[in-house]
Amino acid sequence: MTDTFKALVARNDKEFSVAYEDLSLADLGEGDVTVQVEYSTIHYKDGLAVTNAAPITQKHPLILGIDLAGTVLESTCGFCRGRQCCFRHTST
Repeated sequence: MTDTFKALVARNDKEFSVAYEDLSLADLGEGDVTVQVEYSTIHYKDGLAVTNAAPITQKHPLILGIDLAGTVLESTCGFCRGRQCCFRHTST
């Protein structure tokens, strides 16, 4: 895995913007599972966030692309390193 990766990021500093950025693991918030993403899609809620037409994003910066498939690199909640996984956003 490289030190940086590309991510679609929504920001709302002085004005709203969305752009591809080079990020590192240090840019990510704390979480339970780190995944080396092999495939990602733009969910309809990501599309709403990109247009800023609906108040869908609550915190910024926000990395878009919430549906993914890849390989577990690290986990603090029981996922085995090296295991393939997928995550799909579901509404509750």
